[in-house]
Amino acid sequence: MDYQGPPVAQRSPCAGTERCPWRRDAVPGAFPAEAFRLSAPTSYPDSDRRFGCHSSSAEAPRVCAGWLLRGASGNQHVLKLLEAGLIQVPMPPAGVELYDDYVEMAVANGVAEDDPTLAPILRRRSQGVCADNETPPGGDVAEGKQDRRSDGAG
Repeated sequence: MDYQGPPVAQRSPCAGTERCPWRRDAVPGAFPAEAFRLSAPTSYPDSDRRFGCHSSSAEAPRVCAGWLLRGASGNQHVLKLLEAGLIQVPMPPAGVELYDDYVEMAVANGVAEDDPTLAPILRRRSQGVCADNETPPGGDVAEGKQDRRSDGAG
């Protein structure tokens, strides 16, 4: 979606009947795998695209909180917005586990790990460049950040 207004981000990964796909407790496949193939470039190195929240609309788009917490580390455009304070770092809800990165989330939702759309993210991961689950700049989520797998489950 091409939206030119001010960026707005969800405050935390969506709960309810249609949960944020970044949440491990979301029903896998609630969104078609093709949606995650089309959105993969949002997590490419140097991308300027944003992963939109599924509960937003064309009139009032929002950036996905789960993506900001786990998939935006390579997105230079979003990193600049965070650093400038134009969007806020969301807070993960207590006890909610998120997927570690875009690839893990997409694969859990039906995208094959060897799908070409994931290759730039996998290449970045294999080079050991800034893991997606690191604290995003522009805000210290350490106060609200929990171990991404607090109970050791996977």
